[in-house]
Amino acid sequence: MTSPSTLTTTIFIICDIAYYIIHVLLSPITYYLIIISHISSHILMEYLTEMQQRVLSALYDNDKVTLRKLIELTKSSTAPVNNAVKSLKERGLVEEIEETGGFPKRRCIKLPEKGKRVVEKLKELYSLIKASS
Repeated sequence: MTSPSTLTTTIFIICDIAYYIIHVLLSPITYYLIIISHISSHILMEYLTEMQQRVLSALYDNDKVTLRKLIELTKSSTAPVNNAVKSLKERGLVEEIEETGGFPKRRCIKLPEKGKRVVEKLKELYSLIKASS
């Protein structure tokens, strides 16, 4: 035999699930999705500048690139790309590799696994924001 408190708790859980299904899952564009996507995007934008995001996206689409190629891909100039790479490197979101064997030495930049995960989250946020507008 179940106690009245267990029965009451079960009823509250069922009511919460029903509320969730009605108000969140069945609405065409959920209020919660919009709020979460805007908050998440604001947080990421606060911590990653536009140039840093462009660098990450360019590296995600290309295995490893030279700084010159990265400048070309981001449609920017040397100083902003250098600054973005430097700060992303400090956070462990990009890696610098010096290719030896030729002259002059080539400095290549690539995404480690952590950087790839960040870019995938960024792309997910962008698609959520696009879907909610």
